[in-house]
Amino acid sequence: MEKQALLQRFMTVSMKWGRIMKPSSGISMEDKIATFLQGHALYYLRENPLASVGELASELSMSSPAVAKFTDRLFDAGWITRENDPDDRRIIRLELTQKGKEELEQTLRQHFEKMSEIVSLMPASDLKELVRIMENSVKAWEEKNEQSSSANK
Repeated sequence: MEKQALLQRFMTVSMKWGRIMKPSSGISMEDKIATFLQGHALYYLRENPLASVGELASELSMSSPAVAKFTDRLFDAGWITRENDPDDRRIIRLELTQKGKEELEQTLRQHFEKMSEIVSLMPASDLKELVRIMENSVKAWEEKNEQSSSANK
């Protein structure tokens, strides 16, 4: 089978996988976290405390004004705080609140439970192979980006 056809199959199964992974708690993600990007933002802020709006925008490949607007819902929900940087008041720093951390942990736990349910249907050898493939893909991607970054310096 040619690579293009395999890529199409991969994309199709990835979309199906995404639909399976939707929360099944009866509460839509939109009712909890307004968008997938906002969920990504919470995760990023957990890993990068006191990140700036600009840093988050870069992570999400969005403009700073767009990120500032969609983080309003996270702020209004009490999931993040916003503070001016003490050294440069033009920079706004974002941080998860305890409530935001709890919401993120609950969402991640739901995803983990759903993922566990899906992979429990696989033979262990298939899961091991899937993990190996994904780890190798991520490693290759990171190495490629490191080389590109080094070449641009």
